Amino acid sequence: MLGASRAELFYLYEFEEKQYSGRVVRDFRLGSAEADSLVYDNHPGEKLSIVIDRDHPEISYYPSGFGSLEPMLVGLQSLFAWAVVVGVIRLIVLTILHLT
Repeated sequence: MLGASRAELFYLYEFEEKQYSGRVVRDFRLGSAEADSLVYDNHPGEKLSIVIDRDHPEISYYPSGFGSLEPMLVGLQSLFAWAVVVGVIRLIVLTILHLT
């Protein structure tokens, strides 16, 4: 089923004998399969790989499957969207100028 879905995952972790908690919120644009996978494939007590800031251990991050590639993919997608918008506006302006 296509459509946007949101998944939330709460987790606890320990660093230098102190307990912290974290939360993952992901929005999925193309369907709920990925969201369901994030939530239902992780079970209570299961170990997750997270990234923490050693200077501020209360800050944690649950990396997506794309890692450092994700920001580049989102950036390229945004550039493409802007190119389409600019192209449509240019076409409209040229059409109006041609009609006058």
